[in-house]
Amino acid sequence: MAKFSKDYQPPGERKSVPRFRTLMLDALKERGVDERGFVRELVTKAMEPGMQQGAYLSELLKRYAPVPRSTLEAVVVSGFDETGTPLEQAQAVYNAMAAGEIPPDVGQIFIDSISKLLAIEEITELKARLDKLEAIVNKG
Repeated sequence: MAKFSKDYQPPGERKSVPRFRTLMLDALKERGVDERGFVRELVTKAMEPGMQQGAYLSELLKRYAPVPRSTLEAVVVSGFDETGTPLEQAQAVYNAMAAGEIPPDVGQIFIDSISKLLAIEEITELKARLDKLEAIVNKG
């Protein structure tokens, strides 16, 4: 089986693409402004009354005081058995949704997680079986 090594790379040179932040800092440097100077100018513009004040203030808030991402509270699903089969776990989640114990979107997250774990388990088992078959073929 092919491994990730220098022998198994696409032909040609790999060129890295500069990130937007790097491009922006380079453009500022060309104008003789550093990052601190840029922020200082942005704050000045945001504090000046005028038509563009809101846009500058909005940009400042988005960059330096972003709205925190919402996170879900810890959820307890009654009847959920961590040692149960995936089907039993999914059924417990569906029962909790039907009883109104958890919101449907949270239940869907549970179900999706169970499905993804099953897919990972399946791939892991297939890889182990393939490794055994390769070992048998290589011996013979």
